[in-house]
Amino acid sequence: MEKIDEYRLPIQLATYFQDSKKVSEFLNEKVLEDIEELYTMYKSLYLFDETEFSKYAIKCVERCKDIDGFYYYFKKVIDSSIELNSKGNMKSNSGIDIDYVDKIFKKVSNLFVKNLEEIKDGWGILNIKNTYTLLGKLELICELVEDEFYLDVLTMGKVIIERYEDKGNEDYMG
Repeated sequence: MEKIDEYRLPIQLATYFQDSKKVSEFLNEKVLEDIEELYTMYKSLYLFDETEFSKYAIKCVERCKDIDGFYYYFKKVIDSSIELNSKGNMKSNSGIDIDYVDKIFKKVSNLFVKNLEEIKDGWGILNIKNTYTLLGKLELICELVEDEFYLDVLTMGKVIIERYEDKGNEDYMG
C-alpha cells in the first residue's frame, strides 16, 4: 500500500486507509492522487463536512472498478451527496467573515513560526511572553478548526519551546 501520510487527506480518512485491511487492496497511487486532488480543490473552494467526504471516499474506493474513471465518479458523488457551501464572501453563522478569520489564523501561525526561527537563527533569547501568547492563540485556532497545517505548526513549536526550556538557549535543537 502507498504511504498514506504523503498525501494531503482528511485526518480521519488517512487513519482509516492506514488501519483498514479491507480497503487496502483497492488503494493505489492514482486513486490516492485523485482523492487528494479533489480534497484540495473542494477544501479551497468550499466549506464542507470532511467526515462526509471521507465516508464517500471510502465507499467510492470500494465500489469503483475503473481506476481511470475514479476521479469523475468520486467527483460526481461529492457533488450530489455532500453539502457544499461556497467560501466566496461567506460569513460564518456568527456573522464573521471567514476570509478575515482565515487571514488572522495565517498571520498568527506566521508570527509564531517567525518567533521560533529567531531561536534557530541563533539570535539566542526567546521573547517568552510573545511566544506563549502566540502559542495560546495557535492552540485556540487548532480547537476551532481542524487543519493539519496549524496542528503541525503547533506541534513543532511545542517541541522547540520544550527543548529551549530544557536546555536553556544553548543546543536547544540538539
